[in-house]
Amino acid sequence: MPIRETIKVQTPNPTWSIKTESVYRVGENEYICLHRLSRPKDAMAAQVISEAAAPVSFVHLGKGEAQTRHYVVGKTWNWDNNPEINFIESAEELKDALAEAQSVAFTTATEVEANSAE
Repeated sequence: MPIRETIKVQTPNPTWSIKTESVYRVGENEYICLHRLSRPKDAMAAQVISEAAAPVSFVHLGKGEAQTRHYVVGKTWNWDNNPEINFIESAEELKDALAEAQSVAFTTATEVEANSAE
């Protein structure tokens, strides 16, 4: 069964972007998606709250309803954000949770759009 989700994060300005780095299956119906926030080093922009989004699609291999947990690396500001997202300092924090995880192939909307344009 295909799963399509979009993670949305409020950012301090529009120079920030978010990219899905990996998806793991950690249980019969449980998945962890790892995302990274970044911005160009010398980027300058007005400090206006903006939104970065990362669509992700993958195939659910289990029989029940899929449960997805999203983890994001790279947040540098101190105000609260989306409570459904877990902000972490480093992917190393997931080392134990991913010890027996299975890597899952995924696509992003950009990849899907590029493939359909061919």
